[in-house]
Amino acid sequence: MMALLLQAVLVSAGLLTFGYLLVDALVPRSADLWLRCGLAFPALVSFVLLVMVAHLVSGGEVFERPGLVRTVTIVSASILAARRLRIADALRRPSPEGAMLLGLVALACLVWGSPIVRMLPMGHIGDQNLHMGWASQLLNGEPTPTAALTGVIPNYYPWLFHAVVAFVACFTTGGRAFDAQPAVLLLQLSGSVLALYCLGRELTGRRITGIAGALFGAMAGGWGFLVLRGPDLVVDPRAEGGASAGRLLGDLLFRRSYNLALHNLSPAFPRDVAFALMHAYLFLLVVALKRRNRYLLASAGCVLGLIGLTGAETFLVGMAIAIVLSGLSTVSGRVRTGLVLVAPALLLWGLWAIPLSINYVRLGGFVNTASPLVTLSPLAIVGAWGISLPVALYGYLKQPRYFFPEAKRVIQVLLVTAVGVTLVSGLLASWLGPGFTTLGRPHRYWPLVHLGVALWAALGLTSLRDRWAVRPLIANGGMILIVAVALSSPLLASLALPQKLPPPWLLRASLEGDNQSPLNILAASVGQQCTVVVPERYSQVVFAYTGYRSVWFPYSTDDSTRARIRWATIYQNIASPDERLRDNQLLLRRSFPDDRWADVARAYGVDLLLLPRAHSNDFPSEAATRVGPAYGQKAVVSWQECDE
Repeated sequence: MMALLLQAVLVSAGLLTFGYLLVDALVPRSADLWLRCGLAFPALVSFVLLVMVAHLVSGGEVFERPGLVRTVTIVSASILAARRLRIADALRRPSPEGAMLLGLVALACLVWGSPIVRMLPMGHIGDQNLHMGWASQLLNGEPTPTAALTGVIPNYYPWLFHAVVAFVACFTTGGRAFDAQPAVLLLQLSGSVLALYCLGRELTGRRITGIAGALFGAMAGGWGFLVLRGPDLVVDPRAEGGASAGRLLGDLLFRRSYNLALHNLSPAFPRDVAFALMHAYLFLLVVALKRRNRYLLASAGCVLGLIGLTGAETFLVGMAIAIVLSGLSTVSGRVRTGLVLVAPALLLWGLWAIPLSINYVRLGGFVNTASPLVTLSPLAIVGAWGISLPVALYGYLKQPRYFFPEAKRVIQVLLVTAVGVTLVSGLLASWLGPGFTTLGRPHRYWPLVHLGVALWAALGLTSLRDRWAVRPLIANGGMILIVAVALSSPLLASLALPQKLPPPWLLRASLEGDNQSPLNILAASVGQQCTVVVPERYSQVVFAYTGYRSVWFPYSTDDSTRARIRWATIYQNIASPDERLRDNQLLLRRSFPDDRWADVARAYGVDLLLLPRAHSNDFPSEAATRVGPAYGQKAVVSWQECDE
């Protein structure tokens, strides 16, 4: 596990350094170190987007060649480093602010990173299985993430997160999507902390506001620790009819937390990366408005486009912020400002949205795949936001006198827009139809409301620090108390996660390199496209680990007929769920005459089967690969060669 941690640290640090070099090549030499650090993560994601575009244009030829991805990245980093030796200069002339930024990132990693050395894999339930499978499909040579079922099924989910996972996987020893989880978490977490620091610092021009922004936005939990006797976590907030969500005062939710910082709990999801990009987007907006710089404004629009390729709800709020700020603009005219800000965002978003729209018309729209709401009472929301709420109220009432007007405008628009979108989200879903129910879930927007609260809390802590300045003992004691209260729930949640969600033994053994594991026999190497037949209970873990398509893939007991595919008429083009279930059972049992079995296998293009050992006796002995006794009654049978 320590080797896994070391790999994650080295990979994430190396890739963030590459992002720093990308920013350094684009900003003026007069720009400060902290500005470069704050934009390192979105710069890296921008480079991943270029790689993904090349992957699309080549028909899936890029990510299935990890050596090519590594070579292009290392050569690009070498050219940038040789052109501007900023890192060497920083090492020769250490910056106190740089050391402080490193300390902030290290603190956040200590708070949220303990599962890295205690869980393998870090995420393995629910939608995370889909995301890992989709990223694996990119590594296997699929042009875009598609579906777990066989057949021509167009992409229907924003793919930039999966491109990031596939990109990071190219730098890991295992080379699988699951192997990239620790480094992706550290990248997303570091990107959030750095961008929040820069955003907070830009509000007042003071470091204390930046530190407070990173604390309240990325590390501060709620009041749930007050009712705990030890580490705990609410794994499923929808359990008990939704009552579980409020069990710990609305705090310590593994999924769908109303607290933005709790989204740094492993593993990283697409929405978490979108939040990290949102921080950089707001930072660029503040800088552009303060300096009246259209180049920076267009850069903010590009980051908004990256958000659109990652998470729909965050993009919706970000676009609303762009429109409102354009209407209030004093930079270079409202229409021109709107074009400079919105046009790059729409252009990048169109890389995914235009093909999606074409297929939306062709395939009859979407079906509803949304899960039930996660609703917190007002008291539970107060409990979830914790100490950031009272400090934010103080910040609103006692605003620092050096609070820049442009910065104030941005966070006011953020808070008002996020609240407004949250309140009308249900109407939005009703207007667009049942296929867009996910956009009408208020719990998807509450973390963005909390982002506005966290920024006001950063101002509140700045004001408190100024008020306590004449009494150092009170100042230091007060700061220590606030930090201790803020970090208590996140620390307990991180410690509780491995006990609450222990990794499956089969998946863990496979990732640790057991060559006799059925998963490793199915996927002996990364970069193959196969069709598999597996028992229903193994369908999710096989897809997540290999990215292979299946004859039958039930996502859950209450969604067994849709395999989590959003296209409304897709089963008019591919075999129906009932037919697939019947054929899957036939292929596993081989209870029909050989010609019937062979016809069905050939119709789906079956390559591999994972089946009980007793049933494997019906197949030719030379076709069966036996699995060691440690894995019980399972065997893997090869049917035909996978596509290279």
